[in-house]
Amino acid sequence: MITYDLSLERQNMLGADKFSITADCNETVSFRFHFDRSWRIFDTKAAVFKSSKGRYYVLDIKANCVCVPWEVLRDTSGFELAVVAYEKEAVLTSKKVRIAVASSLLPEFCKQLSPTETIFDRFKTEAENKAYLDCRDEIQTLKRNHEKEIFNLNAKIAEEKRNTENVTAQKNAEIAQLNYEASCVENSHRLEVAQLQSDIDEMAEKAHNWELIDAAIRNKTSFSNTLFAGGTQLYELPVMNYESLRSLGSSKISTNITKVELNAPNIKETGGIFSGRTNLKTVILHNTEKIETLDSAFSGCTNLTNAYLGKLIGCRSLSNAFSNCRSLEYLETGEMRILAGMYHAFEGCCSLKEINGTLFTQSCTDFGSAFSGCANLETVRFAENSINKSIDFGYCVNLSKESIYSIVNALNELMPATVSFAEHALNTNLTPAEKAEVINTVRNVKGWTLELA
Repeated sequence: MITYDLSLERQNMLGADKFSITADCNETVSFRFHFDRSWRIFDTKAAVFKSSKGRYYVLDIKANCVCVPWEVLRDTSGFELAVVAYEKEAVLTSKKVRIAVASSLLPEFCKQLSPTETIFDRFKTEAENKAYLDCRDEIQTLKRNHEKEIFNLNAKIAEEKRNTENVTAQKNAEIAQLNYEASCVENSHRLEVAQLQSDIDEMAEKAHNWELIDAAIRNKTSFSNTLFAGGTQLYELPVMNYESLRSLGSSKISTNITKVELNAPNIKETGGIFSGRTNLKTVILHNTEKIETLDSAFSGCTNLTNAYLGKLIGCRSLSNAFSNCRSLEYLETGEMRILAGMYHAFEGCCSLKEINGTLFTQSCTDFGSAFSGCANLETVRFAENSINKSIDFGYCVNLSKESIYSIVNALNELMPATVSFAEHALNTNLTPAEKAEVINTVRNVKGWTLELA
């Protein structure tokens, strides 16, 4: 142990300037105090250490000595020291002095040490011990009450177990009754299944008859009469294979059909095939690559909701194709690569939300009112630089951000033409910065006239 001597005369601490502490991990550093008679009247004294980082450590002075906390020896900045003596209401304090540290403890050594126990730590431990002693009787009482509650709960569990056994017996009787009722229902279901099987056999025979019709249609090259004409009942057609047929006119499809699915790999001319069919709701076309025109194909189909038209890569014109199809919501076209006519194509399609396909309109000479009345249209896609003539989207108040950008990118640069947008669509689906970008691109980059409806 390394000991340094300090003297206290009244409130002055003497001797601190005569040494500089050299800390050693193998030695304990302590101070031995020499008190004058003004201090000796006090039985309780404490040393107050303040580290260079502002932390305080208050330790009892016993036999006029105190060990220096290792925490204040961690750096060479030194520390401050003061002494306080107290007895009841009387207190005497010394002036603080600065203690120099010539050599500090190594950080590796400090990691192995426990925090120095101060007076406050001792006070805390004593208070906790006293609190435990004060609460010991209360703890014992709580323990006894807890054991009593456990005993009562065990008694309740035993009673509930007996009740459960009684309930189980009752439930078993109910299960037996349910099993009996289930057997009765099963017998009833057997009779229903037999009737359903009879119905299935009947429908299979009808399906076979449809197959016979389909086989007869495959090699037809034309029809002279309306397909499945007559009657007043609405009905759906099964998939029909027109492998040899090259054209179909509007007079060839019955007005009573609600759904039709055609496989027409060789049809080129449609001739308003579905025009005016107000009962038609769904159309599915397969192998449509050879269709050259759909002019007026679906015009006036007021109840048509979905149209799946395959891949119309050879279709040149959609003029009046869907005019006044006010119930149409979804249209699938694939990539229309040589589209030249769109005059009034979707005019009056007030329910149309999505055109799933890409429109290549480089050859289109007149859009007319192609999108007039399409108030619910959200999705439409054009090929880049494929719009060469004026086009109006002023009615399309719900155009999505992606559709707006697709239209702008499709405008062929430096064309003396006009594009119209619904200002509501720009304000709703674009940020102010995006709206400004669109306006600038149309007017200054593409060189088009922009009108906002």
